[in-house]
Amino acid sequence: MRPIRLSMLAALRGWIAVLGGCALLVTLGSALAGDSGPAIQENSRPAREWRRLSVESIRMYKEGRLAEAEQTMSRAAEIANRFTPGDPRLPETLHMLGFLYQEHGKLAEAKACYLRAVHLWERLGPAHHQQLSKTIDNLLEVYVLARDVTAADRLIRTRLPEMEGSSDWKDRATFLNMRAALAFRERRLADSELDYQQSLRLWLEHSPEQERNAAVVLLNLSTLYAVLKRHQDALDAAMRAIAILDGPPTYRPDLVHALESAGFALSKLNRYNDAEQQYSRAIATSKEVFGNDHPATGRVIMGYSAVLRRLHRFTEAKALAGDAQRILRSQKPSNATIDTFELGLLSR
Repeated sequence: MRPIRLSMLAALRGWIAVLGGCALLVTLGSALAGDSGPAIQENSRPAREWRRLSVESIRMYKEGRLAEAEQTMSRAAEIANRFTPGDPRLPETLHMLGFLYQEHGKLAEAKACYLRAVHLWERLGPAHHQQLSKTIDNLLEVYVLARDVTAADRLIRTRLPEMEGSSDWKDRATFLNMRAALAFRERRLADSELDYQQSLRLWLEHSPEQERNAAVVLLNLSTLYAVLKRHQDALDAAMRAIAILDGPPTYRPDLVHALESAGFALSKLNRYNDAEQQYSRAIATSKEVFGNDHPATGRVIMGYSAVLRRLHRFTEAKALAGDAQRILRSQKPSNATIDTFELGLLSR
């Protein structure tokens, strides 16, 4: 079963993911213009090359070319690493690179980028508190995806008090999602459902730019309903998420999870032919987004094999289960745990 997200989507809390089209380029434009931090020699050759690579990486991401976007942003980070100490472009670029790693399921690499960005934001001081908070939220998301719930719970408890007092509706919606996830972890499932519903309402009340975050809450609700064995509700939430996510290339990582959630709910409702269709599409999408040997692909294949057994297609099911086990066993630990050094970086 997919993990509940403790933080909201990194896309809307960071610089790189845009749900609406131009918001990212506007934000990046502010960074390129040097709105904060020291003078950054905009006309220098390294600055021009950094700008070109950053914009190119964002374009690739919006086209769904994750691997190419990741490689291009990595080159931008190499250039930013040579800028003057205290230049905010380095933590900005590390945050963006971390997000691309995160979308691609490379959690250890994303964690390393976010931790370094956190360290740099802290050194830049209180003027960059907002950027620091966004990077910490993305780091929190990585801990969740890596199923390091101890680290995630610790971070969420540091973020909730600050977010609760915010007047920004996005912070309120994100706070409700975080609080719901914490209630889910503590098995206060009725409280969790109420907070998820309130968070979802806030995202849906606002512009279409927020639709991917609405889909994230719907996926969290689908997971909650599966635990409650309310499988029709779980299916309805997953199908609503699919309706949102089925289209833009930037939505495809979440589409994989939505299709998997729908397939799981359908199998619990004994609708195995329908479940097979969702799982089959989830596998194809996961291979395209993450690759053939990614653990996300392995988990979807394992779910699909269970459905095939219910359809008495035992030979296919056995072969697929073997493939899934090979993929999952071959994965190295994500190393996404929190230690004393990390806690020192994150203390404020």
